[in-house]
Amino acid sequence: MKIQIAIFVVCLALLGGCGRPVPKVWTDLPTAESLLERLHFAAESRQSVDTEAHVSVNLEGKYVSTEQFLLAQKPARLRADVLTGFGQLIMQVAIDNDYLSAYLNTTVPGKYYQGPATQENLSRFVRIPLEIKDLVSFLLYAPPLIDYNRANVAAQDDMLVLRLFHDAYRQEIVFDPALRMIESRYYWDKDLQLQVNYANFNTQHNFPKLLKIEVPGRLMHLTVAMVQPSINAEIADDQFRISAPQGALIETL
Repeated sequence: MKIQIAIFVVCLALLGGCGRPVPKVWTDLPTAESLLERLHFAAESRQSVDTEAHVSVNLEGKYVSTEQFLLAQKPARLRADVLTGFGQLIMQVAIDNDYLSAYLNTTVPGKYYQGPATQENLSRFVRIPLEIKDLVSFLLYAPPLIDYNRANVAAQDDMLVLRLFHDAYRQEIVFDPALRMIESRYYWDKDLQLQVNYANFNTQHNFPKLLKIEVPGRLMHLTVAMVQPSINAEIADDQFRISAPQGALIETL
């Protein structure tokens, strides 16, 4: 009986092992050029996104979590309608390349702002230390590439890492075994400046519904969890310009 039990346990162990995914072993590494071409093709195929999202920001120890409706369009168009957890609209911000318009619904009457989309003006509404064009690229699953003069590819466990170099700058782009980009890291010398992670890919567009951005030097963590994102949605131009509601206090930035 003991021998039979032992055999039964061994069989279960073998069956359990058969269900585990086999780690990919890279025998022939793709070239840096082929991976870069893959990135460029994918980036060009995504020009806009329209989505509901759960957005949380932890900036220098201050944590905020909101529900948002997000529109993003290349190269530098972004709109965020920000709601409380109870569904109350508290803020609308729209950037149309170099023009900014915003409405704050936190006072009575509300306040409407308009002016150039400078970094100083943006910081009043978007507390994220990133250029809008870069943030739009991250949202569209197309992290900007540094101006590199050297590139190589290396295997790291069952992942691939594409490394781009330019003097003290370095960018590392991580691909999973299915050659989906899941991470992009930016370095100055040995110091990590910015890290972007992607996960929760949908099957229709192979598009990540979860985006995480970390800026270590600013103690900033941003998480965007998208809900059924619509890729390459037709977005009217006027969606990136907010009009002043009737009775709002108007201020020119």
